[in-house]
Amino acid sequence: MKKAMLCLLAVVFIWGRAYTAEQITVGESAVHPKLRSDGSVYILVPEDGKYGTRIYPGSGSTMAQVIRAAFEKHVNRVQIAPEKENLEIALIKTRTQGFTYLVRPMILRWEQRAVQWARNPDKVEIKIMIMDTATEAIIDSVVIKDKSRWFTVGGDHPSDLLPEPIDKYVASLF
Repeated sequence: MKKAMLCLLAVVFIWGRAYTAEQITVGESAVHPKLRSDGSVYILVPEDGKYGTRIYPGSGSTMAQVIRAAFEKHVNRVQIAPEKENLEIALIKTRTQGFTYLVRPMILRWEQRAVQWARNPDKVEIKIMIMDTATEAIIDSVVIKDKSRWFTVGGDHPSDLLPEPIDKYVASLF
């Protein structure tokens, strides 16, 4: 009976240990500022993630969509840039279109592995910078790192690691 219980606990631990995101605040304070819920958000599309020479097409767009979904829970107006834009043009555009905040995400690391076979987890590391469009000041900046569990039945991708930590981070801003 003890063996069965230990096996059950081991299985629960292995299957339950999905993701352990690490959030690193960039800047002076670990306390996130409070954004206005009546504000509006414009999200830049980051460059696609890569690992070595391999580029993961669409990963930048996927990241922007995950960020949009997180902000939509807190503000009424959220828009993703229709194409990749540089920061200076985006700041001008956001001011003229009346956006309160500009979100500039960056993919720092994007590793997609055959986890179930190689025991190498998928890894993702992203940076999210939030700017006040009126002053061009950086309001907050964070680096989020995550990796998949070491045992999966397949089908996991680095993009699967993004929603939970991004939701938690964005919620902490309101």
